[in-house]
Amino acid sequence: MKKSLIILKLKFSFIREHLLNLSVLILFILLVNGCKKDNNNNNNSGYTIYSVGYLHGIGACYWNGNTRTDLGGDATSIFVSNGHIYIAGLQGASCYWKDTTKVNLDGTPQIPTSIFVSNGNVYIAGHSCYWVNSVRRELGDSVNGVSIRSIYVVDTTVYLAGSYGNSGIYSVPCYWVGKTRVDLPTGNSAFGGVSSIYVSNGIVYTCGYYGDAPNNNACYWTGIVKTDLSGGSNASYITMDGGTIYTAGTDVKANPCYWKGTSKINLDIKGYSSYGIDIASFYVKGGTFFTSGTYYKPDPNDMGNGFNFPCYWIGNTKVDLPIPVTNYSYSNQTFSIYVE
Repeated sequence: MKKSLIILKLKFSFIREHLLNLSVLILFILLVNGCKKDNNNNNNSGYTIYSVGYLHGIGACYWNGNTRTDLGGDATSIFVSNGHIYIAGLQGASCYWKDTTKVNLDGTPQIPTSIFVSNGNVYIAGHSCYWVNSVRRELGDSVNGVSIRSIYVVDTTVYLAGSYGNSGIYSVPCYWVGKTRVDLPTGNSAFGGVSSIYVSNGIVYTCGYYGDAPNNNACYWTGIVKTDLSGGSNASYITMDGGTIYTAGTDVKANPCYWKGTSKINLDIKGYSSYGIDIASFYVKGGTFFTSGTYYKPDPNDMGNGFNFPCYWIGNTKVDLPIPVTNYSYSNQTFSIYVE
């Protein structure tokens, strides 16, 4: 009988020990999962996210995921091709970086606005010209006040988007195919502009605004057919994914948003100052929406002030980009995003 009791006690001790170990294991898993959920620097999208921006005291830089590489100068646009990172910017002269190697661009310095790589060739838009590799190309257009905001390349055909001014109309939205200009309709308004261009199956998609400030209306054009984007004041970027047109910009309350087709989706700004959030660029991959931007954050060293913090969103989940802990400034920004 005593032997049976001893065996029974040993069995209970064994079970209790394993239950304790199992409880510890479950608690550990929950804690790990909780940490993963709370750490907004984790990227669980399955994609590699590249961002380019500017940090006070450092200048231009880019992030490959969360790894930052400093460049100096200014940078505006990023593109990734065949394992290389291309960044357009200004450092003494108009330039681009291939990874960290700087290539100067011909002509009078001006800040490039957009970069695109096709078949190993680097295409860069300036405010009034564009470059193929480092060779400057003029539009040869007689209109005044040309402002080029975006570039897209199919094979060797260059598409540019922007606006121009003349004596009768302040700002005419348009795009160029090579040197051929196509004006875009603005309804009854004499004002408009194009911020972004995308080309698919020979069809040119552009987006921007029309109307007099502060009563701008966001829209996109398919060819020269205008489509209004309800509740928006400006559409800054356009792309296509899975046959659906996506645009991003700001709504009539100056809050960041994007449209899937014509359905507006607000970017979650809960807990942040709305005026401090700026959509710098966006990318759509596999139906997932990636947004590069900046938001306002209180300075922990001086609670009476704040600073701009570079970040990106995956859908509505914000991911902070690492910056030096002493680098708190309104100058911090991100300008462009690329997703692989």
